[in-house]
Amino acid sequence: METYSKDTTLRDLLRIVFKHKYLIIITIIPIVLINYVILEFKTPTYASYVKMLVAGQKLSESTYYKSIGKLGVSANHAALISSRQVLTPVVMALKLYQVPDDYESRFASPLKKMWVASIKKRIEASRKKARNPQKLSEEQDLDNRINSAILKLTNRVSVEPVEESDLFLIKATDFNPAAAAIIANSVSRSYIIFDLQQQLAEFKLRYGEKHTSVIQLENHIKEMTKTLDGKPLQGLDLLWPASIKVVEQAEVSDDPLEDINKISTLVISLLGGLIFGVVLSFVIGFFDQRFQSPLDLEDFLKIPLLGSIPKIKGPNKLLVEDTKYPDNYAWAFHNIAEQICLLNQDHQLKTILIASIDSSKEPSIISANLASEIGKKIDKRVLIIDADLRNPALTQVFNITSTRGLGEVIEGRVDFADAIYESGNHVNVLPAGKSELNPLNLLSSKKMNEVINNIKDNYEIVFIICSGLGDYQDAVVLSSVADGIILIVDEIKDRRQVVKVAINPIEQKKANIVGAILNNRRYVIPEIIYKLT
Repeated sequence: METYSKDTTLRDLLRIVFKHKYLIIITIIPIVLINYVILEFKTPTYASYVKMLVAGQKLSESTYYKSIGKLGVSANHAALISSRQVLTPVVMALKLYQVPDDYESRFASPLKKMWVASIKKRIEASRKKARNPQKLSEEQDLDNRINSAILKLTNRVSVEPVEESDLFLIKATDFNPAAAAIIANSVSRSYIIFDLQQQLAEFKLRYGEKHTSVIQLENHIKEMTKTLDGKPLQGLDLLWPASIKVVEQAEVSDDPLEDINKISTLVISLLGGLIFGVVLSFVIGFFDQRFQSPLDLEDFLKIPLLGSIPKIKGPNKLLVEDTKYPDNYAWAFHNIAEQICLLNQDHQLKTILIASIDSSKEPSIISANLASEIGKKIDKRVLIIDADLRNPALTQVFNITSTRGLGEVIEGRVDFADAIYESGNHVNVLPAGKSELNPLNLLSSKKMNEVINNIKDNYEIVFIICSGLGDYQDAVVLSSVADGIILIVDEIKDRRQVVKVAINPIEQKKANIVGAILNNRRYVIPEIIYKLT
């Protein structure tokens, strides 16, 4: 039997967590799944850097780089490097326009590969639509691919300043670390060529096309154009007469930009989902209007708890002795029966009204099992009266085929002795019977009072089952003929305020509510954890 104290304990907190375990699991799964998909969609990207020096030795001053100031260096170079004049030679030299649309799939996870493949199909479909009805020529198709490659390269190349210096970095990214280094080197050299071309234009205007300096610059540009393949150069090959010089060439990086440990990330997401699920379970528990524990029931209703009956699997709950229910289910009735026997001895409770909030089969099952336990314990006769004339269930519990019962007895059509059914274990049953009259009128009649008064001397304890408190006023009427009332509260269905409103009429009549039974109690904490706490 579960024990509890009047202070919030670790068990109370664990009970909330385990009660909402499926909610926590449902919370964890999407969080972990989303993080897994995000990780799978992150293809490792590598970066390579070329360190450049501004204001190196040059043959001619030019207005496009003269007096740009420290703060404007990075912005100017970033704009120039991302221009078509600089990137187009790189695209042509490295043949980036031939890179397939699904290039990323070579380095991506299987999940990302499927996504890239679907994107590729869309691109190809859009291209086919663009070619109809007027088909593009090969030159137009090539121009489109070159423009697309330039646009992609623009997004993969950037400039980063080196603080408090005339240096800046050209950064290039790619899924292939070697390709990133080649692109970075090629872009840096294309930018130097661009710078030399600006000087060449000025020299031609100043000296003419046959001047020695013009010829030297043209030769330098031709030689530099040969290096756009991005392969590393020797130190002397880097000394070009440009205003921008390469200080360090790009190297192949071994580490991606985001070095993500998938296992660690998934573990963290698992813990995050667990924490979020636990917090959510406490929030739901806070707003849940059902009774969370036996202590909760006692505190709210101010009614002593006689015991709890665990929830069991299976739709048909009948007599414990006729079925193979778990031991804790049978033990619950044993403990509650002992409590009722003590009340019978100390307060002379002979007639006990069993009332639930909603009309159901539960009061009949509980009364039958309690009567059986008490009959075996005290070795005296116990009677169960089914006063639920609207929805009788006692005949089903005891497999009674007779249709005679309380209704016929009150109407005087059948003698009390002829309507009694003997069940065994000193338990007698008075079924509800049948009647065409209003049940409330029958139960409030003088004949009903006479029946109850006449049987008190013949039975040690009499259980009276009635319709639900929340549905009818039968319990209010029968409370006047009962020595005490036992309230059955369903932990799964009954809300606090609903129960409070339902029992208010019998409280106003000053009826003796001797205790409550918490039915369908869920022992959600695993036994091993319960013992440890």
